Amino acid sequence: MNGFETCSQHLYANPPALHTKIPGVSQGVEQVVLKALEKDPYRRFPTVLAFAEALEQVSRLSQPMGTAVPPHSIQSPETQMCPGCGMQVPLNTIYCGNCGYHMTATIGQIQPTARASDGSTPQGPPIPSQYGEQQRIASVWSTLNSVDDRIKPAQPAYTPPLRQPLPQKRTSKKTVQIVSLILLVLLIIAGFVSYPYINTLLHPQPDLPCLSSTQNILFGDCFQDNRNHWDITNVTNQFSATIGNGSLVLEDDNNTLLAEQIRGNPHTFTDFTLNVDAVLSRGDQNNGYGVYIRSRIDTRGMFKTYYRFELFGDGTYAIYKGNVDTNDKSTDTKLVDFTPNSAIHRQGSINRITITAKGPSMTLSVNGTVVKTITDSDYSTGEIALFVSNLPSAAAGAQATFTKLGIYQA
Repeated sequence: MNGFETCSQHLYANPPALHTKIPGVSQGVEQVVLKALEKDPYRRFPTVLAFAEALEQVSRLSQPMGTAVPPHSIQSPETQMCPGCGMQVPLNTIYCGNCGYHMTATIGQIQPTARASDGSTPQGPPIPSQYGEQQRIASVWSTLNSVDDRIKPAQPAYTPPLRQPLPQKRTSKKTVQIVSLILLVLLIIAGFVSYPYINTLLHPQPDLPCLSSTQNILFGDCFQDNRNHWDITNVTNQFSATIGNGSLVLEDDNNTLLAEQIRGNPHTFTDFTLNVDAVLSRGDQNNGYGVYIRSRIDTRGMFKTYYRFELFGDGTYAIYKGNVDTNDKSTDTKLVDFTPNSAIHRQGSINRITITAKGPSMTLSVNGTVVKTITDSDYSTGEIALFVSNLPSAAAGAQATFTKLGIYQA
């Protein structure tokens, strides 16, 4: 399998069921892991912390009870330790293959010898085996010593302290599962980090024939298809979003505001210049449309903090700032109240909206004319969204059409 096929499977192929790799894993742990491996990053956990907390909860509920290993099930090792160098050597070895140490071949017991000062080898009785007395060897040893006593005085035998080999630890099934889960978490984190690069590799920025320039472009869309994963969920008599034929059409029929945030790569922006053509294509001229920038959106899709630049069908504009209180409730503050401007075309005519954000300075231009520059340093980065607003004071139903979206480095 080549690198392209591997990357393609990372993005599109469903991962194998976790219980086929770890038979003892619980259903709860498997569900949490599969959610974290969702191909669509917006269907995964919003943060690594949320994933870790979910994994901890289901792991605690499915924690297996430990089992004890009976002592009689542990088998004695079939090796012995050389007292000369500490190496493990087979039982009944006479000489150590590492240092040449001389050991007796008594089953299960080391019996080393030592050299006397005259170069001879002193003798001593064999040490009893840990598996029982070796009567035949002891008898032969006694006879040899009695003969040797008539030749020279007996020398005391050197008997070093015995070293017992350390018991080997057995890896439990629970340890294997924990290690496997840790590796899986690391793999998921690596997937989060590498996804933008893999996505860029497999889906390079396409040609954007609708834009006059793609130099220094961060994001662009000609709205011929939904390759940038806009949310096109529709609910009859409430709201709808459609893409095709070079336009994104947003419609709200419930006197609320319908926003569509950019979901492509990248989807957060700091300093940039945004260009988009937009028109209030249907509804009361008191309705509005425009762009959110530097916004923070919670897990429910609610805009918390933001700057909102809004044009209205009657040729006016306003600029809002989103704030949150101590209860994390968002409220609007008008940085610029409803203001008419001759550069803004009225309902049914296309306006070229340009927003340049660089540091605390943000400038709104319409049809090549600077309309307003504001300075505010509270929010420096965030998401961008297009929107249509069906004001409560207007008749139900407002539609805005967007084309030729391009976001460039500022």
